[in-house]
Amino acid sequence: MAHAGQGAMPAAPAAPTTTYFDLFSDATNNTMDGHVQTLLAPYNDFNNFTPVQVEDTALSGRQGQPAVTYCFIVYHEESERIHAYINPATYTASPIRTTPIQIGDLMEQQFSLAIWPRSMYHQSNNMLVPTAAQLDNLIAADPDDELFGPFQANDPNVELIRTRYCCLVPHAYIPLVIDRPHTPKELWTTLRGAIVTDQLEQQCEPLINYLRACMSRPAPNDLSHLALDSDDLPTVVALDPDLIAHRRRLLYEDFPHFNNAVGHAQATLVSQGIHALTQEVHLGRIETQQERDRARNKTFQSEYPASYQKLLTYAQVQNGNLLQPVWNQLARSKKGDRIRILSQHLELAKQQLQLTYVKVDTTPGILEKILNLQYHSASGAGDFKEYFNSFLLDTSNSSVVQQATLYETLHSGGAAPSAADLQLISSLDIKASTDTVSYLYLIQKYLIYHQCLWGGAHPVTTNLATYYRMLNQKQVELQLYQAGCGLNDRLLFWPRLQFKLQTEIDYWFDMASYPNVQPADLPTLNTHGVFQSIRLHHQWEPVMGSHFLEQLGLNNVNPSPSLTTGGSQGQDDSDSRDTSGGNRTITNPTFNANLFNQYREDRSMRARDVKARWLAAGLEV
Repeated sequence: MAHAGQGAMPAAPAAPTTTYFDLFSDATNNTMDGHVQTLLAPYNDFNNFTPVQVEDTALSGRQGQPAVTYCFIVYHEESERIHAYINPATYTASPIRTTPIQIGDLMEQQFSLAIWPRSMYHQSNNMLVPTAAQLDNLIAADPDDELFGPFQANDPNVELIRTRYCCLVPHAYIPLVIDRPHTPKELWTTLRGAIVTDQLEQQCEPLINYLRACMSRPAPNDLSHLALDSDDLPTVVALDPDLIAHRRRLLYEDFPHFNNAVGHAQATLVSQGIHALTQEVHLGRIETQQERDRARNKTFQSEYPASYQKLLTYAQVQNGNLLQPVWNQLARSKKGDRIRILSQHLELAKQQLQLTYVKVDTTPGILEKILNLQYHSASGAGDFKEYFNSFLLDTSNSSVVQQATLYETLHSGGAAPSAADLQLISSLDIKASTDTVSYLYLIQKYLIYHQCLWGGAHPVTTNLATYYRMLNQKQVELQLYQAGCGLNDRLLFWPRLQFKLQTEIDYWFDMASYPNVQPADLPTLNTHGVFQSIRLHHQWEPVMGSHFLEQLGLNNVNPSPSLTTGGSQGQDDSDSRDTSGGNRTITNPTFNANLFNQYREDRSMRARDVKARWLAAGLEV
C-alpha cells in the first residue's frame, strides 16, 4: 500500500509481442476498422473482380506505408481443416517470380513459408448452401457431422452462392484463425459467432459465405465445394538465405524489436532446420493427398471389373459415365459409409418419384446384393426363398422344410392347404404380402430401388411405374375379386400377384445377362398381363422350373387339375374370361419349364428365338 505523499508504483513494461496472435489481440493494431466491407468486396458472391485484380490488392498490403498485414484462410482437403496464411509478398530473386506466404503464426520468431498460387483467387462454381440460420439448425440436429448436404434447389432455406478459394480475414478476427488449423465447424462457432456478436454480419458476409461453402457437400460422400487438389494449394517451399533475409525484413516491419544484429546468423540456421522438417511433413501430406485422390477416382469398373460389363448390360448404357451416380459413389466410398450412401441415393429417388413418405430399408444384406449384382432371383443362388425376397428386401435364412411347405402350399394343384401352411406366408421371414396395403407398399419399394439403381428411363423402371399406376386404379376391383374367393385363395391372392411380378422381373434380367444381348432382344415386362393371368378360384398354377423342385426335394408335384367351367374363371379383364362352358385343362399362361430351362442352359440361343418358341406354343411371354 503506498504511503501518503508518495506516487503510485510504475506499471511493469508490457512484454513485447512475439506472434501475430499477440499483435492483433491488441485492438490498436487493427487498421482495417471502417474498411472491412470494401476489403472483402472482391470475395463476395458475384462480382466483377478478376483474379489478377484481387491478387494485386492482396500484394499491395506490404507495399504501403505503413505496411498492412493481410491474412487468408484456405480449406485443405487432406487434413479436412481450414488453415491460415499471412503476408503474401512478391519475391523476385528466384529465377521465376513467386509469391511466398507465411504458414500460420510465428514460433520462437521463426516462420514456415509456402508458395501462394494465383488459383487461390479464382472463383468457385455456383453452389447450393444452407442459410446461416439453417446451418445452425443442422449442426444442432447432428453435432457429430462436419459437412452437410447435398442440397437441392427446392430444399427449404438454401441459397445459391459463389465464393473464391480463399477468403480475407479482418484484423480483429486474425487471433481466432492464426493459432492452428481449425475444422470448418469450429470456425463457424468461434469466428462467425464473434462476427454476430460484433453485429458485422453484413460487412463480413463473404467470410460467412466461405464458411457455409466449406461445410456443404456437392454430392453424397463428396468433400466440400472448396476442396482443391494438392497442385492448386499452397506448396511448402525450401528456404535459402536470400529468401530468409527477404522475409525477415518484412517481419521487422510488424515486429521492430526483432531487428537486432545479435543472433541473425543463428536465426537463419534455425529457420533452415525448421523448414527442412516442414518440407518432410509436407511430402507426407502430398502422399496422403494422392491416396485420397486415388480413392476419390475409384469407379465401379476399377473395383468390380468382373461385373462391370454385366452392369452396363443391365443398365442398358454404353459406358460407366452413363450409370446412375450411386454405382461409382458406392465403389469409391469406404465400406463403413456405403449403407449411408445408398440411403442418401434412395432418398433422392423417393423425391423424384414423390414417394417421400415411404420407408425403405437399407441393410448389409441389401448392399451386398447390389454390389454383387444379385438384385433379381435368377442371378442369386436359385433359392426358392429368393422369389419372395421382395426385390432386395433382406431376409435371414429359412429352413428347407419351411420353404418346401410354402412351396407345396402355393403349388398344391387345388388341394386345400392347412391353416398352419397358410400361416407360413405371414410368419416366415420370407416376405410375401397378405393384404392390399402391404402389397402397394412393396411395389413402392420396388419402384424406389429401380429408380435409384437404373433411373426413370430404364425399361424395367418404366414398366414398374405403369404397374404401380394400374394397381392403384384396380384396387377396388381386385379387392372385390379377393372377397369373392374361398378362404384359401383369398389368403394366397396377393402372394400370387407378387410371385408373378417377380417372375416377370426375373425373366427380363435373366435375358439381359445373355452375352452380346441386344436391346431389341429383351422382353417387355407383361405388366398388364399380370392382372389377366391370375386365376383366383381353387387353383394356383406352377410358374417355376424343375431345377427348383430338385433343390427342394420336391420331384413330384400334383399337376394343374382339369376344371369344368360354367362361367368366368375370375380373371380381372373381360376379354380374357373363359365363356366356352366346356371342359379344359388350364395350361400355365406365364411359364413353361422346358422352354425356360432350355434358354437358361443353351446360352447360344437368343432371347428373340425363345420368345418365338413361346408364341408358337401358344403361351404368353
